[in-house]
Amino acid sequence: MALLDLWVGGSALAIVASVGLGTYLILPLRTEMAAVESALRVAVADSVSAAAVALTARTVEARRDSIAARVALIRRIDDDRYRWPRILSQVANALPSDVWLTHLSQVDASKRTTRFQIEGVAPDNLALTRFWDALESATAIGGVSLLGTEVVETSSGRGHLFVLQADSQSPGGPPPAARTHEEGR
Repeated sequence: MALLDLWVGGSALAIVASVGLGTYLILPLRTEMAAVESALRVAVADSVSAAAVALTARTVEARRDSIAARVALIRRIDDDRYRWPRILSQVANALPSDVWLTHLSQVDASKRTTRFQIEGVAPDNLALTRFWDALESATAIGGVSLLGTEVVETSSGRGHLFVLQADSQSPGGPPPAARTHEEGR
């Protein structure tokens, strides 16, 4: 029986040691689990916050893109709206007092330029040259070329009927206030 008591005592001691060791190992695990759960809650809260920030950023980007599209549309409309007033203003400013126009028409148009023809009568080639030079120096007009001239009889004597062709250049906004011919000198 002594051997049995020794086995029972040893087994009891092993069980008590196992329970003590298990308790010793589980208690720090519980505190670690609590720390992990706390860190998990913080991570989830950060994730939710980051998702909200990302959603806000996407909303702001969509608004920015929408505003940029609207601004581009307004610019295209303004380019077209101010194209002819700018052309007419600069043709009027370039026109010498002894030259008169008989016809001004659009030949071709694209998004950024308008090709147009100017027909008129000048008393001589010098007046026509002054008009041509003034058109070439205008900021909204470029590519001025002479398509033809013809000597004609007018009420004031001989004149030179001319046809010029030019292109509008990309406008930068509304035309400046029109100046009279005398102010342009």
